[in-house]
Amino acid sequence: MDVTLQKQFDAFEELLGDSHPALRVAAIEGVSKVLSAYWELIPAETIRCFISKLVVDLVNDASSSSVRAAVFEGIQFILDNHNSHSILKPLLPMLAPLINDRNEKVRAEFGALLVRIKSIRNLHFYDVVPVNDLLCRMVMDRDSPLACKQLVSLFLNSYFPQSVGGSSQVARCLALVRKNPEAAMVFYANVVEHVSVGSVCKLAALLLRCSLNFVSRRLKQPQESEEDDEDDEDDEEESFSVVGQVIVLEVIGNLLKSVHAKVMTDARYSECKTFLREHLNVESLEALLLAYSEDRPYDQEALSSIWRIIGYLGDLSEGVLLERLVENLMKMNENSSRKLLESMVDCMTQWEQLPFLTSKLAKFLDQWRMNNFRADAGGPKSKKSKKKEAALNPVVVLGTIEYIAQLSSLKNLNALLQPIVEVLGACIEPILEFDADEVNEAYKANSFGFIRLLEVYAKVLVLAESAHVNEETSLLVDKWAKKRLSKKDDLRDLQPSEFFTPPKTLGSLFAWLARLMLDFRKEVEATEQTTHGKKRRRAKNVDAADQLSPQKELLSRWRNLFSLVSLLSAESVAYALERTHWLQNGPAADFVDAYVDTLCDTLRDMEFFERTVFYQAGQLAHLLESVRVKATKAPVAQSANLVPSLEHWINTLQQALVGAHDKDKGKCDDLWPAVSASFGEQCAVESPAEETVT
Repeated sequence: MDVTLQKQFDAFEELLGDSHPALRVAAIEGVSKVLSAYWELIPAETIRCFISKLVVDLVNDASSSSVRAAVFEGIQFILDNHNSHSILKPLLPMLAPLINDRNEKVRAEFGALLVRIKSIRNLHFYDVVPVNDLLCRMVMDRDSPLACKQLVSLFLNSYFPQSVGGSSQVARCLALVRKNPEAAMVFYANVVEHVSVGSVCKLAALLLRCSLNFVSRRLKQPQESEEDDEDDEDDEEESFSVVGQVIVLEVIGNLLKSVHAKVMTDARYSECKTFLREHLNVESLEALLLAYSEDRPYDQEALSSIWRIIGYLGDLSEGVLLERLVENLMKMNENSSRKLLESMVDCMTQWEQLPFLTSKLAKFLDQWRMNNFRADAGGPKSKKSKKKEAALNPVVVLGTIEYIAQLSSLKNLNALLQPIVEVLGACIEPILEFDADEVNEAYKANSFGFIRLLEVYAKVLVLAESAHVNEETSLLVDKWAKKRLSKKDDLRDLQPSEFFTPPKTLGSLFAWLARLMLDFRKEVEATEQTTHGKKRRRAKNVDAADQLSPQKELLSRWRNLFSLVSLLSAESVAYALERTHWLQNGPAADFVDAYVDTLCDTLRDMEFFERTVFYQAGQLAHLLESVRVKATKAPVAQSANLVPSLEHWINTLQQALVGAHDKDKGKCDDLWPAVSASFGEQCAVESPAEETVT
């Protein structure tokens, strides 16, 4: 019998060391179950050998994450036998570093092991991995649902116990907020997976009451900074009320977000909806808004969280609060928190008020076009017009438009954006006729607003076209679902990129930016030559001359704007080139033609070397070359029209880049190896084709 057992143990040991990961995984599971079931019958030396193999060697198997995960799963089997606890207890802390394993499945299995350890009387999970490390890991795993779920389950009884009263739950929540604010936000955002929806709603209501208590104390007590009679506990509460209270509001928002879909749409949770209507009423929310509307430190962060809360309450909070939201939106300026602006837009999205908002934004842009942004828009303004200007800041309007355009999940986003795109186009059309002097005047009048207008216009053009692609793709999917398309149907071959047309006006904007950038560079060089002469005569003015001049500041921001539009154009080109049906004279080809011509003309017209232009041209050459290599491997029918166009664009760019390099070698030698790397690749790919022809 002993010989037979030893043969089995030897077979297990051999399988645990097998070269194939799948066999090692199966062996780990088998050995673990055998140890769990027959611990008392296995020799102690054999047990130590197997445990050492698992906990020391295989758990650190760098070649397979499945093997590492299998070890944690196997240890859970072994722990089912109480005789294993005394041996495993001193060994388990050795596994602590693996809580940060790069593989999510391994971290999830480790979390499951810690949950299992928590249920064993003589073992403690915090002796295996410190609590602070686990909380930090939970924050890092906020976007890893498998691992995060286990860690939330691990701390459930500590920070959201179900067997205690509401006051104890609030106290535990505040304790976690003090200990690790980020972990508190992640924990309560995911706690709904482990408790009932009603429990989550109840905690949200209790925390809101706690917030109201804080702000009522804050409003009643006069601000007397010279008084020092408060004890240490009062000081702690006050410090928590200023910083930690914002986190509590974030926690409330996360709780409501986690149950929003169920409470607002599922009739089974009608009681929860009624409960929220009673305890998170308009009066309470208005009191919170009032308490944080005095522009004190952290007020804007608190307001952002409050508007998130209001938005997740849906139609329970619309009415009066919609007027207050519009009022607060009109008070915002370029220094206001972007997070607050986004929360208010999200709130209007939940209320289905975006059409109302976008119509107002379009009207204001049209008014701004007629009154303010033009370089020659001077003259006196009435008090009434000044009030209108102060009521809605142009930078806030542009930021709101930019954020709405990024909400790709919105239904009918393209329809919402079209009026705004038209008004933005009307704003930009006269600007594209400006020369350098007119741009200088417009920049001096409203530097941030002027540049922001150009940035947002470029982004919205691409995002609106992307929204159009999403809508067309959705229609295609619906048609596919309703009617099975035959193999001969052309719609079967359509890709989303087939619906994408690069915006023609983006090319016009890019050409205008490139032309003016060269003009601004000439102005800067001329100014520097004049300043350099004065420096030598007046050494006292060296420090003043070294400061960034208005011309240099404009040139720097113009380069950034040029790079942004160039990147948007390159992304549009890359997406358009994914289509399988390519037209040599189509709008996409015309856009690439214009983009390439603008870069090449700018490279040739440069009196002073511009690294930005050289770099962007090199990047486009790399992009087109990678597409060309891929196209040569595609079926002949698909590549017949595309490859000749690609070769023409690549050759044009290469000639312009070589010319610019020969002209300014010393200024672009560091960029040249990367830029010219693809030049040889084309020759290497083309050489077989040339031999075949001959």
